[in-house]
Amino acid sequence: MALEAIETIRLAERDMQRLCDEATAQGKQLVVKAEQDGLRALDEARRDAQAQGAALIAEAEKQAAERIAKALSQAEQDCLSFRQDAQSRLDRAAALIAERVVTGSCPS
Repeated sequence: MALEAIETIRLAERDMQRLCDEATAQGKQLVVKAEQDGLRALDEARRDAQAQGAALIAEAEKQAAERIAKALSQAEQDCLSFRQDAQSRLDRAAALIAERVVTGSCPS
């Protein structure tokens, strides 16, 4: 009977050691899988962040181009207006100069 009890204990200890070894191996596999999953998630987050950053930059460049085009258009309109204003004064200035040359009068 004592030998049977010892054998039962040995079997139980062997089973317990096997279960412990299996649990340790599973734990290590879980750690490896968690690390791999974490690295995959990190890479995906980086790719998403880069894509979002690129989209934001593209939108900012688009808005900047629109603002530049608007500013250039306004500057062209302002230049045309100044040119027209100067042209309208040119004839009068030429007439005044010609009058002063002919009459010989100079401002004092």
